Amino acid sequence: MITQLGGTFSMEEVLQFLVLTLVKGRERLRILFSTYNEVDDYDDGLVETGHPGLEILVATGGVKPSFLDAEAWRVRARNGQSLANKKLATQGEYPDIAVIYAGLSAFSSAIETVRALHGQSPQTIIVVLTCDCDLPAKEWELERVEGIGAVIVTPRCGGRGDMRDILEAFVAQWPNRKQEAAA
Repeated sequence: MITQLGGTFSMEEVLQFLVLTLVKGRERLRILFSTYNEVDDYDDGLVETGHPGLEILVATGGVKPSFLDAEAWRVRARNGQSLANKKLATQGEYPDIAVIYAGLSAFSSAIETVRALHGQSPQTIIVVLTCDCDLPAKEWELERVEGIGAVIVTPRCGGRGDMRDILEAFVAQWPNRKQEAAA
């Protein structure tokens, strides 16, 4: 499923449908957020969700916005994706869901991450977030990659804010089982 934001669906509509579908009926959920950039407002490592059963890990390359020429930016982005991949490789248990940002600067590297994760953990649901830069070429490639459960296309480059919004949507939609049991 490729969903383009700004046209038919807003980010809120996509997240409500996608997140509710993915969390429904689960007692436990491990989610990975992987990007060569950063996830706004979240550091690398485990996120304190406040919800039993919901575990979120952020693995980034830490690439910050800067004024570099296009080739220097691509090199920095690819290096950032490599760093995020190394962090992913050190995790002992595979995630149930992986949200991977595949922007223009390190698109190929991010797609290799998708392929590797699917090869190692075919049961992981992979959600790819990408900007609409050079979208026809990205769509062509994405349609040929096995293991992608959903693609979200955003008009914003970098993925930082959108990754944060997706992360926070999972936290907001996750039921706190202990509170439900006490009620």
